Amino acid sequence: MDKDQSIALSVEAWKKTIDVQQHFNEICMKIRNVYATLLAGLFALIGILETRTEDVMMSAFGLEIHGILLILLGIFGMSMLFYFIDRHWYHRLLVGSVMNGLEVEKYLNETVVGFKLTSFIGENSALDISERTPGNWMLYFLAKTLRAEITLLDGKYLLRSDAKITIFYKSMAYVSLIALTFIAASGGIVAIENG
Repeated sequence: MDKDQSIALSVEAWKKTIDVQQHFNEICMKIRNVYATLLAGLFALIGILETRTEDVMMSAFGLEIHGILLILLGIFGMSMLFYFIDRHWYHRLLVGSVMNGLEVEKYLNETVVGFKLTSFIGENSALDISERTPGNWMLYFLAKTLRAEITLLDGKYLLRSDAKITIFYKSMAYVSLIALTFIAASGGIVAIENG
């Protein structure tokens, strides 16, 4: 195979790789969209339950449990499930296609110009939180609290896609768990009196 044929095949491989990257990126965005929609619906349901004049209580295991606790438990479980599906399933497939794209671009850039899309996206997608602003401090604190990886590169603190995904899902998961604990401790769970 001559060099022109090799380049032509590599260009086709690059195009297909970009298509695969777009496909997995769309899947990840759809997962986040479904999650956000379900989350909004569950928060709306909490709002509806809170506006009722009578608390919605359910009996189980000799206890009266406030209905909001079950919704908050559902939010926690749903958040962790969507986190797993997004971060440890489809995002890994996206990362694999990106790594392949980088290899193809590396080969193509030795002979042809203009094949740097994957590398440029990778270089520009990280969120720089180095500047000392309240928003950046909040993101830094959230990342550390949620055990999201902060990359230190050239003196800059960067949140890459893995960290952003962790903050997106786990912040809601842990907020729901904190709210669940608070409501449970303040009368959300009471023992049924045998009478």
